[in-house]
Amino acid sequence: MGNFSDLNQDEQALFISLPYRVGVWISNADDIEQTRRDDKREMKALEIVIARLAKAHRKMPFAANIMAAIQQNKNAWQVWENNAAEGVVLGDVQNAILLCHKKLSESQLKQYKHALWQIAIVVAQSYGEQEDPDNEMHVDHFFQWIGSFMSAPSLKKAPENMSAKEKTALKKLRAILKET
Repeated sequence: MGNFSDLNQDEQALFISLPYRVGVWISNADDIEQTRRDDKREMKALEIVIARLAKAHRKMPFAANIMAAIQQNKNAWQVWENNAAEGVVLGDVQNAILLCHKKLSESQLKQYKHALWQIAIVVAQSYGEQEDPDNEMHVDHFFQWIGSFMSAPSLKKAPENMSAKEKTALKKLRAILKET
C-alpha cells in the first residue's frame, strides 16, 4: 500500500476536501463581522498556502498531490465551506489520520499531518484580529512570508496577532494530530 490510488472514492474525497475545510474552519474561528476584511485575507492565504504546498513535490510529494487535487476541484470549494463546522472537521481529521495509518505509508501520514498544520497556522496568522486590529504591522510582512515558507512555525512560536479563539482552535487540531 502507500498510494493515493489505494483509497476508494469516498476516502479520496475526504483527503482532498479536508485541508481546505481545515482552513475554512480556522478562518471562521474568529471573525470581524463589520468589515469581513479578515475573511478575505484568510481565504486568500488559504489559496496561497494550497498553491505553495502543491509545488512541494520534492519534499512532500503526497501532500503536493493532495493540494493539486484541491486546486483542480475549485468548483467544490463552496460545498466544502458548508461542511467546515468544528465538530465535522475535527471528526474528519481523526478519520483521515486513522485511514492514513491503515492504508498509507508513515511518510504520507507525516506529510498529510504537516500539510494540515501548515494550512491551519497560515490561515490563523493571516489576519490579526487581536493584537493588530488595523493590520498595519502584519500585512506588510505576512504575504511576503507566506510566499517563501516551507515550514510553518510551531504553535509555541505563533505570533501574538492570533486571537484567543484561533489559538484554541489550533490547540484542538494539534491535539488530534498528536494523538493519532
